[in-house]
Amino acid sequence: MPANLASALITKLAVSNHLDGEDIRAIQSLRIRERHLGAREIIVADGVRPGECCLIVEGFAFRSKTTADGERQVLSLHIPGDIPDLQSLHLGIMDHDLVSLSPCTLGFISHAELTEVTA
Repeated sequence: MPANLASALITKLAVSNHLDGEDIRAIQSLRIRERHLGAREIIVADGVRPGECCLIVEGFAFRSKTTADGERQVLSLHIPGDIPDLQSLHLGIMDHDLVSLSPCTLGFISHAELTEVTA
């Protein structure tokens, strides 16, 4: 995995968790597919069955729902180091959108790899 992708996740996790050498090596061993998006692009759409989770490396994103009257309701804002769709490991089908708020560098990690490394 490119060093900047690993660094974003390690920095975020180290704020509230003790990471030993084995933890850091496990994170660094993840295969992460890098992708760049502009502002206000859908990262993962409502109704999709994702096979991977998104790591925010640079930029900002938000989760939102479309209300019954067609308005957008923002549920949360996300910063570098966040994996805002981690619940998709267990959700199956997304029940909300994940959208870039600004230009973003994203890393995508397969559900299978995340499940393995967290075990």
